[in-house]
Formats: sequence, C-alpha cells, structure tokens
Amino acid sequence: MPLILAFALIGFFIWLAENIGTYFGGWVYPNQLKAWAIVGPNKISSWGLLVILSFIIVAALKRNNQPSPADLIRGSSSDGTRCPDQVRA
Repeated sequence: MPLILAFALIGFFIWLAENIGTYFGGWVYPNQLKAWAIVGPNKISSWGLLVILSFIIVAALKRNNQPSPADLIRGSSSDGTRCPDQVRA
C-alpha cells in the first residue's frame, strides 16, 4: 500500500472517530450546540497532515538518538550510556 494512501486512511478513521465522539457528546463544536451536525470532511486532510507531521517528528528524533560511529568504536554514547552489543562493530 502506498504510504500516502495509508496516511489518508488514518486521517479518515480519525475523522470518523471524531464524528462518533461528537455524536455521543464527548465534546461539542460551536456549530453543534443546537443539534448534532457532522464534522466537515475538510478535517480529514487536517488529520492526515497531523499524522504525516507526527511521523516526520518521530523519525527525526529517532535519527538524533542514534549513536555516532565514534561511540560505536568506544562502546559508549555521548551521554555516557553503553551501546548495545548488537550495534557494536
């Protein structure tokens, strides 16, 4: 499955859950004060964008936590912790 399709599907299911949550009164948007109304489908793209940005942030943070080659040779990382044996050369 293409990655962008996966992100779009995740956004769709979050949007669906948001509609279920507002229907049962978990929270109410201003246009739903008098009667329940569906959350606009334009929010699907907002949820999809949130998922994409979340993946990018996690990937960037994970990349920053990788030990450097010098740390692998020494057997410890810059923060003083030992590198796992499986990673050591």
